[in-house]
Amino acid sequence: MKKYILVLAIVLVGAFLLVGCGGSDDIYGTWLRDSDSETTYTFNEDGTGAFDIGFAVLDFDWTASSGTLSIANEEQNVTDSLDYSVDGDTLTLTNAAGESETYTRVE
Repeated sequence: MKKYILVLAIVLVGAFLLVGCGGSDDIYGTWLRDSDSETTYTFNEDGTGAFDIGFAVLDFDWTASSGTLSIANEEQNVTDSLDYSVDGDTLTLTNAAGESETYTRVE
């Protein structure tokens, strides 16, 4: 019985650790905004990225943890924090005002 409880405890701790680690690797790639055909976000594995609005590109550094995406561009003195979720090839970004935009993975 003690062995069963120990194995169960290890499995539960492992499951919580995996959920806690679920993070930024699901956001890597390029995402096209659903409401237009020009705006993209690109998130690179090294923590850099780009926001492309068709006629201008803003490079940034990013981190993602526990459903929060932080973006910073020191050159433009821009920082932003967004809630995010990924469901398959759909990225949803939600700002502090509760406004959401969806993006579809293209790469």
